[in-house]
Amino acid sequence: MSDSNGSTKLSAQYTNGEWQFLVDNLTAEDVSFFEKLKPKIQEKLNSTQSIEEKRNMLRLEYEFWRDKIQKDPNFQQAEVEEIDIAVAMLVIKDSVKVGLTDNLINRVAAVLSQSDLLKEWKQSMPEEVYRGLAKDYVVQKFEQASQIRENIRAEREKNFDLAR
Repeated sequence: MSDSNGSTKLSAQYTNGEWQFLVDNLTAEDVSFFEKLKPKIQEKLNSTQSIEEKRNMLRLEYEFWRDKIQKDPNFQQAEVEEIDIAVAMLVIKDSVKVGLTDNLINRVAAVLSQSDLLKEWKQSMPEEVYRGLAKDYVVQKFEQASQIRENIRAEREKNFDLAR
C-alpha cells in the first residue's frame, strides 16, 4: 500500500509478543518486505525487553544491598549518599569475591543507577543534566568506596604485621 508520495505504509500490530501484519492492507510485495523486516523489529523489541529486565534486576540488587545496609544500626539514620557509598563497597566486594574485577566502576555504575537519589534526579531534571550529574555522582561514590576499602585493607595488614 502506498501513500500519495509513493512511500510504502506497513500495517501491523504487536500482540502477545508477536508481530502480525494486516494482510488486507498490504500488497504481496509489501508482505514480502515486511517478512524480511520482521526479524529485525523482533530483535529490537527483545533487546528493549531485556534492557527492562536488566533494569529490574539491578533495582532488586540495589534494594538488596540498601536494605542490608539499613539493618545495621550505624546506618539507620544515614543519608542516601552514605548508603550509596556502602552499596558501592558491597558491589565491589561481591564482584571481587566472584572474580569479576574488570570494569568495577561499570558494575558499580549499573547498580547505583537504581539509587533512590538518582531515580529522583532522573524524574526532576532534563536528561543531559541528569546524565552529567549521575556520572559525576557514580564516579565520586566509586572513588570513596574504593578509598574506604583500601583504608580497611591497609589497617588489616598493619594489624596483621603487629600481631606477628
